[in-house]
Amino acid sequence: MNTMIKSSNKIFRNVLNKRQIISNSNRTSFRFYSSYNNYQNNNNNNNNNNNNNNNNNNNNNNNNNKNYFKDFMAVGIVGGISLAIPSIAFCVECFEEDEEFVTQIKTGFKFPKILSTEYPFNIVNIGSRKLSFINMNVYSIGFYINKDNAKNKLNEHYSNQSKEDFCNNKVEIAQDILDKGIGVTIKIRPTRKVNWGHIYGGFQRSLIIMLLKKYEMPLDEIEVLMNQLKSTMKSTQEISTTESIDFIKNDGLDPSLIILFNNKQVLEIKDKRLANCFFDFYLGDNTKTPEARNQFFENLWSIFDHDQILKNNIHHTLTNPI
Repeated sequence: MNTMIKSSNKIFRNVLNKRQIISNSNRTSFRFYSSYNNYQNNNNNNNNNNNNNNNNNNNNNNNNNKNYFKDFMAVGIVGGISLAIPSIAFCVECFEEDEEFVTQIKTGFKFPKILSTEYPFNIVNIGSRKLSFINMNVYSIGFYINKDNAKNKLNEHYSNQSKEDFCNNKVEIAQDILDKGIGVTIKIRPTRKVNWGHIYGGFQRSLIIMLLKKYEMPLDEIEVLMNQLKSTMKSTQEISTTESIDFIKNDGLDPSLIILFNNKQVLEIKDKRLANCFFDFYLGDNTKTPEARNQFFENLWSIFDHDQILKNNIHHTLTNPI
């Protein structure tokens, strides 16, 4: 990579040395232009004003200009490649861990390995929610699950599956997690200062559609639930990059959606349908966090008779287990 960058810099210098044309008569230097047409127009104006130039000189100048533009574009392409490759490398998710936390390197966010004493859920993986059309991270997400409960209730159907088969059953497994009362949590850490209205608006429409399709709920009931969720905080409540929001579906067959702000409970909505749809928003087929969802199921597979792997560190893409 360094060799490519050095090479592109060398090409750039060579082009500058080779193509900087200085007129011997008026010592005028040609500038860079964003368009070859602009460059050509300026050159033609200079040629018209210079009565001493003959047709052969004009042709030579035109050829020089065309070659100059080609070389200039070549520098742009090579330079673009040299810049693009490091940017791709920086997009790879990397993590560090100690006894209590897993740190997302690109943000510096620390996610506890165990959510809390009240909710002793284990971290499964860390991902990001992005605005795909501009490839910008909105917030980082930590996925947690009650490992012991998940192992007990999913063991019968999935313990003998290969990792590939297990990951191919995402829809079925996600539904079993929701239906069998397995506690799960999503911890959100904004990557830039936002307000609660931004966070809520990100899943409002999807939750309404899921409640309509999955449970055929009347619109007036949906409105009541969504207003409850919206009332978690004022829409203008700012949430900085040092703060966090936890969305918890507690264990049990009739779970609530519990919301913590900076580890303090601010709301509990006692409705199984909303709790299930909220986590289906992240773990289901229509997820807005597909990469994090895929990693969640890859790591979840490790709870079945792979306890020896639990001693390993959670590195890089968090392919090691919870």
